[in-house]
Amino acid sequence: MDLFGILLFLHLFGAMAGIGPTFVFGRISRQGAGTEHSLFATRVVRLLTGTTAIPLSALVLVSGIGLMVEQGYGLFDRLWLLVSIILFAASFTYSITVQNPTLARAIAATQDGEPPAGEKAAEVRRLRTRIRRGGIYLRATATVILALMIFKPF
Repeated sequence: MDLFGILLFLHLFGAMAGIGPTFVFGRISRQGAGTEHSLFATRVVRLLTGTTAIPLSALVLVSGIGLMVEQGYGLFDRLWLLVSIILFAASFTYSITVQNPTLARAIAATQDGEPPAGEKAAEVRRLRTRIRRGGIYLRATATVILALMIFKPF
């Protein structure tokens, strides 16, 4: 097996195993919303984000750069690739700096197991809204990147 084959395997594996499962995070969160399972659902999403999605997304980035070098692609040679890299960098940064810390705050706010009330309930609602909107952004960005990688429209 040549270097290109290894890099392509790592790239596709990282995308499939790391990014693919994030598409069910919204479903997991909705199933737990408003129930005693809410904290558990949020913990599962955060655990999978930190142990699977983020590390394997980094593998996608590193193997993608390796593929570019192996194929002799310059950063500005293919517009679809440049746009994909920009979108990936933005979503990866958002995931690490906004989404994951927001998940941690939501867990901390509901850690005691008591249903939040008053100002705490309002804060939990704000955090959940931010998490939901962030998840939509991350899934939409991943879908656009996938389309760019497959169809190479420009």
